[in-house]
Amino acid sequence: YEQYAPIRERFRRMNDPSAMLMDPADEKRPDDGTRAGHVIVVYSPAGGTGCTTIATNLASGLMKEDIKTLVVDADLEFGDVGTFLDLRSQSTISELADKTDDLDAEYFDSVVATHNSGIRVLLSPSLPNVGADIRELNPDAVSAIIEQIRYYYDFVVVDTSHNIDAVVAGLLELATKIVVVVTPTLPAIKNVKLVLDLLEKSNVNKEKVALVVNKAIENPSRHQRAHPTPDRISNYLKMDVTASIPLTDEYFILNAINKGVPVIAMRDPNKPIVKRLLELSDTLYGSMMGTLVEDQETEKSKERRGLFSFGKS
Repeated sequence: YEQYAPIRERFRRMNDPSAMLMDPADEKRPDDGTRAGHVIVVYSPAGGTGCTTIATNLASGLMKEDIKTLVVDADLEFGDVGTFLDLRSQSTISELADKTDDLDAEYFDSVVATHNSGIRVLLSPSLPNVGADIRELNPDAVSAIIEQIRYYYDFVVVDTSHNIDAVVAGLLELATKIVVVVTPTLPAIKNVKLVLDLLEKSNVNKEKVALVVNKAIENPSRHQRAHPTPDRISNYLKMDVTASIPLTDEYFILNAINKGVPVIAMRDPNKPIVKRLLELSDTLYGSMMGTLVEDQETEKSKERRGLFSFGKS
Protein backbone atom coordinates (compact mmCIF):
# COMPACT_ATOMS: atom_id res chain seq x y z
CA TYR A 1 0.00 0.00 0.00
CA GLU A 2 2.81 2.41 0.90
CA GLN A 3 4.74 1.46 -2.23
CA TYR A 4 1.92 2.64 -4.50
CA ALA A 5 1.32 5.90 -2.61
CA PRO A 6 2.92 7.99 -5.43
CA ILE A 7 0.62 6.36 -7.97
CA ARG A 8 -2.46 7.08 -5.85
CA GLU A 9 -1.33 10.68 -5.45
CA ARG A 10 -0.91 11.17 -9.21
CA PHE A 11 -4.37 9.88 -9.95
CA ARG A 12 -5.82 12.01 -7.15
CA ARG A 13 -4.37 15.03 -8.92
CA MET A 14 -5.93 13.83 -12.18
CA ASN A 15 -9.35 14.41 -10.66
CA ASP A 16 -8.40 17.72 -9.04
CA PRO A 17 -8.12 20.49 -11.65
CA SER A 18 -6.45 22.81 -9.13
CA ALA A 19 -3.66 20.32 -8.42
CA MET A 20 -0.31 20.31 -10.18
CA LEU A 21 -0.35 18.21 -13.34
CA MET A 22 3.33 17.40 -13.32
CA ASP A 23 4.77 14.79 -11.03
CA PRO A 24 6.57 16.43 -8.09
CA ALA A 25 9.49 14.09 -8.76
CA ASP A 26 10.31 16.29 -11.76
CA GLU A 27 11.46 18.99 -9.34
CA LYS A 28 13.72 16.75 -7.31
CA ARG A 29 16.25 15.79 -9.96
CA PRO A 30 17.52 18.01 -12.79
CA ASP A 31 16.83 16.81 -16.33
CA ASP A 32 20.41 16.95 -17.52
CA GLY A 33 20.50 13.78 -19.61
CA THR A 34 21.90 11.53 -16.87
CA ARG A 35 18.87 9.37 -16.11
CA ALA A 36 18.79 5.58 -16.60
CA GLY A 37 17.52 5.68 -20.19
CA HIS A 38 15.93 2.23 -20.30
CA VAL A 39 13.98 1.58 -23.51
CA ILE A 40 11.10 -0.91 -23.24
CA VAL A 41 9.63 -1.93 -26.60
CA VAL A 42 6.17 -3.53 -26.40
CA TYR A 43 5.64 -5.71 -29.46
CA SER A 44 3.35 -8.38 -30.84
CA PRO A 45 3.33 -9.83 -34.35
CA ALA A 46 -0.47 -10.09 -34.19
CA GLY A 47 -2.99 -7.28 -34.02
CA GLY A 48 -5.56 -7.03 -31.26
CA THR A 49 -3.34 -8.49 -28.54
CA GLY A 50 -3.52 -5.42 -26.30
CA CYS A 51 -0.05 -3.93 -26.83
CA THR A 52 -1.31 -0.38 -26.33
CA THR A 53 -3.06 -1.35 -23.09
CA ILE A 54 0.12 -3.03 -21.86
CA ALA A 55 2.32 -0.09 -22.91
CA THR A 56 0.24 2.67 -21.34
CA ASN A 57 -0.30 0.80 -18.08
CA LEU A 58 3.34 -0.24 -17.92
CA ALA A 59 4.40 3.40 -18.27
CA SER A 60 1.98 4.40 -15.53
CA GLY A 61 3.12 1.65 -13.17
CA LEU A 62 6.80 2.53 -13.69
CA MET A 63 6.25 6.14 -12.56
CA LYS A 64 7.36 5.80 -8.98
CA GLU A 65 8.86 8.60 -6.90
CA ASP A 66 11.64 10.49 -8.70
CA ILE A 67 11.13 8.40 -11.86
CA LYS A 68 10.44 10.06 -15.20
CA THR A 69 8.66 8.07 -17.91
CA LEU A 70 7.95 8.70 -21.59
CA VAL A 71 5.59 6.80 -23.89
CA VAL A 72 6.39 6.81 -27.62
CA ASP A 73 3.66 5.78 -30.05
CA ALA A 74 5.67 4.17 -32.86
CA ASP A 75 2.64 2.76 -34.67
CA LEU A 76 3.11 5.49 -37.22
CA GLU A 77 -0.04 5.05 -39.29
CA PHE A 78 -2.69 4.00 -36.76
CA GLY A 79 -1.32 4.65 -33.28
CA ASP A 80 -3.86 4.58 -30.44
CA VAL A 81 -1.88 5.82 -27.45
CA GLY A 82 -3.41 9.28 -27.78
CA THR A 83 -6.91 7.80 -27.84
CA PHE A 84 -6.23 5.55 -24.85
CA LEU A 85 -4.98 8.51 -22.81
CA ASP A 86 -7.40 11.08 -24.23
CA LEU A 87 -4.58 13.26 -25.55
CA ARG A 88 -4.86 15.57 -28.53
CA SER A 89 -1.93 17.61 -29.76
CA GLN A 90 -0.96 19.45 -32.92
CA SER A 91 2.64 18.31 -32.34
CA THR A 92 3.55 14.69 -33.03
CA ILE A 93 6.56 12.56 -33.89
CA SER A 94 6.39 13.98 -37.41
CA GLU A 95 7.65 17.32 -36.06
CA LEU A 96 10.89 15.63 -35.05
CA ALA A 97 11.51 13.21 -37.92
CA ASP A 98 13.70 15.61 -39.89
CA LYS A 99 15.59 16.94 -36.84
CA THR A 100 17.23 13.73 -35.67
CA ASP A 101 20.81 14.87 -36.39
CA ASP A 102 20.71 17.54 -33.73
CA LEU A 103 17.60 17.23 -31.62
CA ASP A 104 17.29 19.98 -29.03
CA ALA A 105 16.03 18.75 -25.65
CA GLU A 106 13.95 21.87 -25.05
CA TYR A 107 12.31 21.60 -28.45
CA PHE A 108 11.55 17.93 -27.82
CA ASP A 109 9.97 18.87 -24.51
CA SER A 110 7.71 21.35 -26.30
CA VAL A 111 6.53 18.64 -28.71
CA VAL A 112 5.62 15.89 -26.25
CA ALA A 113 2.17 15.91 -24.65
CA THR A 114 1.58 15.48 -20.92
CA HIS A 115 -1.12 13.23 -19.51
CA ASN A 116 -2.86 14.41 -16.34
CA SER A 117 -1.02 11.72 -14.39
CA GLY A 118 2.36 13.17 -15.41
CA ILE A 119 3.23 10.63 -18.11
CA ARG A 120 4.96 12.31 -21.06
CA VAL A 121 3.75 11.09 -24.46
CA LEU A 122 5.19 11.42 -27.96
CA LEU A 123 2.18 10.88 -30.20
CA SER A 124 2.14 9.22 -33.60
CA PRO A 125 1.30 11.33 -36.69
CA SER A 126 -2.32 12.43 -36.90
CA LEU A 127 -2.61 11.34 -40.56
CA PRO A 128 -1.78 7.83 -41.77
CA ASN A 129 -0.06 9.07 -44.93
CA VAL A 130 2.38 11.16 -42.88
CA GLY A 131 3.31 8.12 -40.82
CA ALA A 132 3.66 6.03 -43.97
CA ASP A 133 6.07 8.60 -45.42
CA ILE A 134 8.24 8.41 -42.29
CA ARG A 135 8.18 4.61 -42.39
CA GLU A 136 9.16 4.53 -46.07
CA LEU A 137 11.50 7.50 -46.44
CA ASN A 138 13.07 7.87 -42.99
CA PRO A 139 12.71 4.58 -41.07
CA ASP A 140 15.67 5.38 -38.80
CA ALA A 141 13.95 8.51 -37.47
CA VAL A 142 12.06 6.96 -34.54
CA SER A 143 15.09 5.10 -33.18
CA ALA A 144 17.30 8.15 -33.69
CA ILE A 145 14.86 10.35 -31.74
CA ILE A 146 14.74 7.90 -28.84
CA GLU A 147 18.53 7.52 -28.83
CA GLN A 148 18.97 11.25 -28.40
CA ILE A 149 16.42 11.78 -25.63
CA ARG A 150 16.42 8.47 -23.73
CA TYR A 151 18.77 9.65 -20.98
CA TYR A 152 16.41 12.47 -20.05
CA TYR A 153 14.03 9.74 -18.86
CA ASP A 154 14.36 6.70 -16.65
CA PHE A 155 12.05 4.68 -18.88
CA VAL A 156 10.98 5.12 -22.49
CA VAL A 157 8.07 2.77 -23.25
CA VAL A 158 7.50 2.26 -26.97
CA ASP A 159 4.24 0.98 -28.46
CA THR A 160 4.75 -0.51 -31.92
CA SER A 161 2.87 -1.79 -34.94
CA HIS A 162 2.67 -5.56 -35.46
CA ASN A 163 4.89 -5.54 -38.54
CA ILE A 164 8.59 -6.24 -38.52
CA ASP A 165 9.89 -3.57 -40.84
CA ALA A 166 12.87 -1.24 -40.68
CA VAL A 167 11.21 0.95 -38.04
CA VAL A 168 10.36 -1.90 -35.66
CA ALA A 169 13.69 -3.65 -36.33
CA GLY A 170 15.55 -0.53 -35.27
CA LEU A 171 13.49 -0.27 -32.09
CA LEU A 172 14.08 -3.92 -31.20
CA GLU A 173 17.82 -3.37 -31.60
CA LEU A 174 17.73 -0.28 -29.43
CA ALA A 175 15.61 -1.83 -26.68
CA THR A 176 16.89 -2.54 -23.21
CA LYS A 177 13.89 -4.86 -22.79
CA ILE A 178 11.53 -6.33 -25.40
CA VAL A 179 8.06 -7.13 -24.05
CA VAL A 180 6.51 -9.68 -26.42
CA VAL A 181 2.74 -9.90 -26.01
CA VAL A 182 0.81 -13.05 -26.90
CA THR A 183 -2.84 -14.00 -26.50
CA PRO A 184 -4.12 -17.59 -26.07
CA THR A 185 -5.01 -18.12 -29.71
CA LEU A 186 -3.18 -20.47 -32.05
CA PRO A 187 -2.37 -17.82 -34.70
CA ALA A 188 -0.94 -15.45 -32.09
CA ILE A 189 1.14 -18.20 -30.47
CA LYS A 190 2.43 -19.36 -33.85
CA ASN A 191 3.48 -15.84 -34.83
CA VAL A 192 5.19 -15.19 -31.49
CA LYS A 193 7.12 -18.46 -31.92
CA LEU A 194 8.43 -17.18 -35.24
CA VAL A 195 9.48 -13.88 -33.66
CA LEU A 196 11.23 -15.59 -30.74
CA ASP A 197 13.08 -17.86 -33.18
CA LEU A 198 14.13 -14.80 -35.18
CA LEU A 199 15.43 -13.06 -32.06
CA GLU A 200 17.34 -16.19 -31.05
CA LYS A 201 18.93 -16.52 -34.49
CA SER A 202 19.91 -12.86 -34.22
CA ASN A 203 21.75 -13.62 -30.95
CA VAL A 204 19.43 -11.53 -28.80
CA ASN A 205 19.98 -12.43 -25.16
CA LYS A 206 16.93 -14.21 -23.75
CA GLU A 207 17.21 -12.04 -20.64
CA LYS A 208 16.35 -9.08 -22.84
CA VAL A 209 12.95 -10.58 -23.74
CA ALA A 210 9.90 -10.65 -21.44
CA LEU A 211 6.93 -12.77 -22.48
CA VAL A 212 3.50 -11.47 -21.44
CA VAL A 213 0.34 -13.51 -21.91
CA ASN A 214 -2.60 -11.13 -22.26
CA LYS A 215 -6.28 -12.10 -21.99
CA ALA A 216 -5.11 -15.27 -20.26
CA ILE A 217 -7.50 -18.01 -19.17
CA GLU A 218 -5.64 -19.55 -16.24
CA ASN A 219 -8.26 -21.94 -14.87
CA PRO A 220 -10.38 -22.89 -17.87
CA SER A 221 -13.85 -24.28 -17.34
CA ARG A 222 -15.10 -27.34 -19.14
CA HIS A 223 -16.21 -25.15 -22.04
CA GLN A 224 -12.86 -23.33 -22.18
CA ARG A 225 -10.48 -26.27 -22.22
CA ALA A 226 -9.57 -25.64 -25.84
CA HIS A 227 -7.94 -22.36 -24.83
CA PRO A 228 -4.19 -22.66 -24.16
CA THR A 229 -3.26 -21.78 -20.58
CA PRO A 230 -0.18 -19.65 -19.79
CA ASP A 231 1.66 -22.81 -18.70
CA ARG A 232 0.95 -24.53 -22.00
CA ILE A 233 1.98 -21.42 -23.92
CA SER A 234 5.20 -21.25 -21.91
CA ASN A 235 5.99 -24.91 -22.60
CA TYR A 236 5.34 -24.57 -26.31
CA LEU A 237 7.42 -21.41 -26.66
CA LYS A 238 10.13 -22.79 -24.34
CA MET A 239 10.19 -19.53 -22.45
CA ASP A 240 9.08 -18.45 -18.99
CA VAL A 241 6.05 -16.17 -18.78
CA THR A 242 7.00 -12.89 -17.09
CA ALA A 243 3.38 -11.86 -16.54
CA SER A 244 -0.04 -13.31 -17.15
CA ILE A 245 -2.75 -10.67 -17.57
CA PRO A 246 -6.14 -12.35 -17.04
CA LEU A 247 -9.09 -12.06 -19.36
CA THR A 248 -11.48 -9.57 -17.84
CA ASP A 249 -14.79 -7.90 -18.47
CA GLU A 250 -14.31 -5.88 -21.66
CA TYR A 251 -16.51 -3.15 -20.20
CA PHE A 252 -13.89 -2.51 -17.51
CA ILE A 253 -11.19 -1.85 -20.11
CA LEU A 254 -13.50 0.12 -22.40
CA ASN A 255 -14.50 2.29 -19.45
CA ALA A 256 -10.83 3.10 -18.79
CA ILE A 257 -10.23 3.93 -22.46
CA ASN A 258 -13.30 6.14 -22.66
CA LYS A 259 -12.14 8.01 -19.54
CA GLY A 260 -8.66 8.41 -21.01
CA VAL A 261 -6.88 6.78 -18.06
CA PRO A 262 -4.77 3.61 -17.68
CA VAL A 263 -6.60 0.55 -16.38
CA ILE A 264 -4.58 0.65 -13.15
CA ALA A 265 -6.08 4.08 -12.43
CA MET A 266 -9.62 2.72 -12.25
CA ARG A 267 -9.48 2.62 -8.43
CA ASP A 268 -10.27 -1.07 -8.20
CA PRO A 269 -7.17 -2.79 -6.79
CA ASN A 270 -9.18 -5.97 -6.25
CA LYS A 271 -9.47 -6.48 -10.00
CA PRO A 272 -6.97 -9.19 -10.99
CA ILE A 273 -6.02 -7.28 -14.15
CA VAL A 274 -5.03 -4.22 -12.08
CA LYS A 275 -2.94 -6.33 -9.72
CA ARG A 276 -1.17 -8.16 -12.55
CA LEU A 277 -0.38 -4.99 -14.49
CA LEU A 278 1.15 -3.47 -11.36
CA GLU A 279 3.12 -6.67 -10.76
CA LEU A 280 4.44 -6.53 -14.34
CA SER A 281 5.57 -2.94 -13.81
CA ASP A 282 7.26 -3.85 -10.53
CA THR A 283 8.99 -6.87 -12.08
CA LEU A 284 10.48 -4.87 -14.94
CA TYR A 285 11.35 -1.97 -12.65
CA GLY A 286 13.22 -4.25 -10.26
CA SER A 287 15.10 -6.10 -12.98
CA MET A 288 16.10 -3.00 -14.94
CA MET A 289 16.85 -0.32 -12.39
CA GLY A 290 19.51 -2.61 -10.96
CA THR A 291 21.09 -2.91 -14.41
CA LEU A 292 23.09 -0.14 -16.04
CA VAL A 293 22.40 0.50 -19.70
CA GLU A 294 25.33 0.31 -22.07
CA ASP A 295 27.66 3.24 -22.33
CA GLN A 296 26.30 5.95 -24.63
CA GLU A 297 29.34 5.82 -26.88
CA THR A 298 28.91 2.07 -27.26
CA GLU A 299 25.27 2.57 -28.20
CA LYS A 300 26.17 5.15 -30.83
CA SER A 301 28.89 2.96 -32.31
CA LYS A 302 26.55 0.03 -32.96
CA GLU A 303 25.91 -0.64 -36.62
CA ARG A 304 22.28 0.08 -37.34
CA ARG A 305 20.09 -2.74 -38.62
CA GLY A 306 22.54 -5.31 -37.30
CA LEU A 307 19.89 -7.82 -36.22
CA PHE A 308 17.48 -7.85 -39.11
CA SER A 309 17.69 -7.71 -42.88
CA PHE A 310 16.61 -4.12 -43.35
CA GLY A 311 20.09 -2.67 -43.77
CA LYS A 312 21.34 -0.79 -46.77
CA SER A 313 22.65 -3.01 -49.51
